[in-house]
Amino acid sequence: MIRSTPADWSARIGIFGKWGEGKSTVLHFLEGMLKPEGNMVFYFTPWSVQELEELWEEFGSALLEALQAEKLEVEFPWKGKLEAESPWKGMTRKLQGKSGSATPDTAQGAAEHLGKDYKSALGFVGKWLKPDGAQVKHIRQKLGDKRVVVLIDDLDRATPDLLPKLLLSLREILDLPGFTFVLAFDNEIVADGLVTANKAWGDGDSFLDKILDFHYYLPPISKAAKRLLLRNMLDRYAAFVPQASIIPIEQLLPDNPRKLKRLIRGLVPLQPQLARHRADELNWVEIWLAEMIRQESYPFFIRLLDGSVFESLIGAGYKLRLGERRGKGEDHQSTENADIKKLIQEVGGISEKQGARLIELISATRTLGGFSLLYNFKFALRPESITWKEFYELLAEWKETPVAETISGWVAKQSATNWIDPSDIEKDLFETLLNAKHEFASKAAEASTVEENSRYCAEAKSLLAITEQFLSLPDLLTPERFGKLFEKSLYWIAFRANPADGELRNAERHLLYSLLERTSNDQAPAMLETLKPWDPWAFSPEDVQTAGLKKDLRNECVSLLLPKVEQALVVYLRRPESLRLLSTPNGSQSFRYVLFSVERLPWGPVISSALLETMQDAKADPHAYEKANEFLDLLVDAAGNRSTFVSRPSAEKIVGDDTFITAMWQGIMSKHIQFRMLKSYLSKRETLLQLGAKQESLPLSLELAHAMHTAGGIESEPTENHEDAMGDANSVLIDGGGHAE
Repeated sequence: MIRSTPADWSARIGIFGKWGEGKSTVLHFLEGMLKPEGNMVFYFTPWSVQELEELWEEFGSALLEALQAEKLEVEFPWKGKLEAESPWKGMTRKLQGKSGSATPDTAQGAAEHLGKDYKSALGFVGKWLKPDGAQVKHIRQKLGDKRVVVLIDDLDRATPDLLPKLLLSLREILDLPGFTFVLAFDNEIVADGLVTANKAWGDGDSFLDKILDFHYYLPPISKAAKRLLLRNMLDRYAAFVPQASIIPIEQLLPDNPRKLKRLIRGLVPLQPQLARHRADELNWVEIWLAEMIRQESYPFFIRLLDGSVFESLIGAGYKLRLGERRGKGEDHQSTENADIKKLIQEVGGISEKQGARLIELISATRTLGGFSLLYNFKFALRPESITWKEFYELLAEWKETPVAETISGWVAKQSATNWIDPSDIEKDLFETLLNAKHEFASKAAEASTVEENSRYCAEAKSLLAITEQFLSLPDLLTPERFGKLFEKSLYWIAFRANPADGELRNAERHLLYSLLERTSNDQAPAMLETLKPWDPWAFSPEDVQTAGLKKDLRNECVSLLLPKVEQALVVYLRRPESLRLLSTPNGSQSFRYVLFSVERLPWGPVISSALLETMQDAKADPHAYEKANEFLDLLVDAAGNRSTFVSRPSAEKIVGDDTFITAMWQGIMSKHIQFRMLKSYLSKRETLLQLGAKQESLPLSLELAHAMHTAGGIESEPTENHEDAMGDANSVLIDGGGHAE
């Protein structure tokens, strides 16, 4: 159209399309085709200006820059006048294309010098560019049969108040021979803006029809064109992405070319991480889905990665619920979309169009996502601390130099290279060691031949060896990690048919024993909690042989830990309120197991001596006195089945330790008991007797003897001479110092 119209025509062409559909690209194509032919082409972008005077300053400056670039000398009738006044030198430079936008003061100064014409819609541009003026004729002569093509982009982003004036100016004043104005914009937005600016215009589209000579609507991108654009962009920006991965998600890719470009460019930062992975580690379909969701709404994507949300919406939790709904014959589609809509609403700030797109993408992810979905979704956001490729490189390095320093050196290097915290690398390395060993044990179990079984078992044993060295490094052996190793050993414990399997089981047991031998006393209670020796249902339901193997392994591990747990308990008992804290939900289960489990009673020498010492110290040590009372209360609660942690049979066994009970009671009776509590202590004494304590082990103090003698309980405070009233009620008495009389 531009080429075919006569050179002295003035034309205004509109290119209509939505954001990102390629309007700017079309303008670039025009520039690239028209400039080599000798046409003078320049851009005018009005969206950033706020005032009409500034708008036409921008146009004048763009035109003058283009004329100077073409070496077309033109005259400014006002140039000398502006330069004569120093405040307006910036304006002159602006006209020459040497500086940025003119300031309001400059524009006002220029208006005062140039008169009312400057304040009109076109200002100095209208004064200068007259259709029959000398400058236009001069330009026409220089260009011959070529044209001045003005490319106006992003008109739909201009201030709405300026749109009508700009468009009217193009129609009425800039109707210049040899000038072609190509305007690229979203016609719906501009039409709405025109109506908003002046409702008298009525239909904004009709207004545009009067302004523009030709209308061109960008057609929707075809499947073939989108495919070609996509492949070209991948070749140019992301050649590392397998193009075959496009096929399963091609229908989900955005039709908007700009969004498509942004999607491809969003994959570019992933390239440095690819070198860290094996080809089979990544699922590009899942990475495409993750990137499309992320670009549609970053806050939604971040919320989706939350563990519980991910599992519920697209992970294992979702698949479990889906199976249940299908089993019940429920309409799962509406419920699933409701879950997605709920999350969209919780995140907020998501338009209706974005919401529909997110529902589409999440639904596709549920269908296309696989076992590694979470890994690939996180990969699109941040690098992993260790990949399988890097892990096997470490394993090869360690096999050459099988020492712990090889592992610690690799962790330090991995941290420095990838800017990852060493603790994160250590955490992931342990999990990878577990998973790799489990993988080889699985392969061994499924092997077709004895040779294959032996080879896989040997690899699994080498992974146990590196795991042991890894956990030998400072602070890396934790109860949580030991617990996971123990669980893995239980999983494989019955696989013993082949000789290599038996050797692998022995290596697993050896690793557990080795770790427990290195366990400190302080760590031992937490380690014992991972074994749960107090849980009778830990291995049910199981076949008898497997359950027996598991119980034997647990018992062996417990026997290695118990001496260390006892030593830790001795230290713990020295703390104030230690026994009371044991009876709370946060108390140590390991300490409760050692102190109160029926199978651990009677106590061994270490615990028995420590408790006896504490009870004996009660006469002089206020904290020990408190502990004696705390222990008494634990026994009383157990007798009444009010204790969650101490059973009545356990209490009966403890009370059967006459030496301990005598020391505890003497410690408690070593202090004068205030009269309001005497009845309570008589009741506790009676409970101990019911549990099996001997009368002579629980002698009455003078206060308790008087309280027992008084019919109906405590009626008044005892006097100093209350001994005369006791009669024969007391078989054994102790004085206030705890000595028997």
